Amino acid sequence: MSLEDLGNIGDFIGGIAVIVSLVYLAFQIRRNTLSIQASTIESASQASAAIVELMAREPELLNLFYQGTHDFDALSQADRVRFGTLMGAFLYRFENLVAQTERGLLPPHSWDGVANLLTGTFKLPGTLAWWERGKHVYTAQLQSWVERDVIGKKPAA
Repeated sequence: MSLEDLGNIGDFIGGIAVIVSLVYLAFQIRRNTLSIQASTIESASQASAAIVELMAREPELLNLFYQGTHDFDALSQADRVRFGTLMGAFLYRFENLVAQTERGLLPPHSWDGVANLLTGTFKLPGTLAWWERGKHVYTAQLQSWVERDVIGKKPAA
């Protein structure tokens, strides 16, 4: 066997090694992506559970939430601020999830329940009144998502 034949065999083995390395790398990237998705799904679950637990522990907050979502204008000035803070906490928990979903790191169906909760909440007249007055304090991305996907408004042409 000549030196040239050995070189060709080495090139062949090197090529196979590169292909095996690429397959392994693709497997590891896929595994990492699934891990990130699982972590993000867990975050979505914890975010929604935290709100529900807070309301369950604090009947006053649950009452404020109910009153605010149904008739924001009937709340006192102090309660409007408290309701706005509560809704802000509610929305900020989901802002990151929106970004992760739009980046493809979180499958949209994995938090359909949360989206349904948000949609139901934003269909209530008090929530809409609060949103129209205070939406300017949120990022353009969050405003767009709430208006497009939660409230269901068509973007202005």
